[in-house]
Amino acid sequence: MGDELKVDIDGLSAGSSKMAEKSAELAAAHGQSVGSVGAAQSGWVGSSAQALSSLTDHWNTLTDKHTAALDHQATGMDTSAKMFDYMEKRNAEKLKAVGEQADAQTM
Repeated sequence: MGDELKVDIDGLSAGSSKMAEKSAELAAAHGQSVGSVGAAQSGWVGSSAQALSSLTDHWNTLTDKHTAALDHQATGMDTSAKMFDYMEKRNAEKLKAVGEQADAQTM
């Protein structure tokens, strides 16, 4: 007999929602930080301004990558929770049908 797999479907779904929330919080916090730097940037000139602009562009790219990764993970968790829920319901229906069939044959 194979190993038993136990899945906390509600926990998986809740974890997915929490991860999506954290992704949004990360994007907002990073956006606010970059915005603050951008506001200060107007006082910078020449190569310093250019370096600061490059740095904020890099931060935006990193933020996009991190939030995309978190969003992808959250979506995967949500999809998994829905699939496990579907399989549980489908298997329960099949077992119920087998039980009803057995009951009908014994009557």
